[in-house]
Amino acid sequence: MPSRIIIVRHGETDSNKLRIVQGHLDVPLNSTGLTQATTAAKFLEKYQIDVIFSSDLKRAYVTAKHTAKRHKLPIHKTVLLRERYFGTLQGKSFADITKKVDAEFSHFSQVVRGKEHEYVAESDSEILERVKKFQAYLDLHRNKTVVVFTHGGLIARLLEHLLKLSREEVDQMSFPNAKPIVLMKCNGRYTLE
Repeated sequence: MPSRIIIVRHGETDSNKLRIVQGHLDVPLNSTGLTQATTAAKFLEKYQIDVIFSSDLKRAYVTAKHTAKRHKLPIHKTVLLRERYFGTLQGKSFADITKKVDAEFSHFSQVVRGKEHEYVAESDSEILERVKKFQAYLDLHRNKTVVVFTHGGLIARLLEHLLKLSREEVDQMSFPNAKPIVLMKCNGRYTLE
């Protein structure tokens, strides 16, 4: 197990700003997202980083490139770190989806939860399986500092798995764009730094 895992959500995209479901759509960072990526990279300069992993989607990979350049490290891209696949909901606005479902929900995940296959989307348990597969890559870097660039939905499942939190606890959290979340290993468990 790495001694430190730093998880970073990608910088902002126009779809984030417009509240459009991205899922596996490969959208670029906007100008704010590029600035956020630079800011995250500056913040991460204080850490001795050993390994960088990233989702293969542009918005995460470009965010990772800013940190990789400063640390002179390669980026290990993997589809395991992609956002949830939202099927027919990808490219649609949160507002339109909520109207279509004809319900009032305070959080988008509530619209989809339990109806994933109705929308040909990935379930929470399927994402958690991807997280567990990714754990095997993390475990190869014992006592190292690993940075993971990924997406909001995957961050939730990573934290659920690594911090042993309940789904409800994690779903109450928010993951702002390009704000590093630092986990430290302490007595064989991860805690938030």
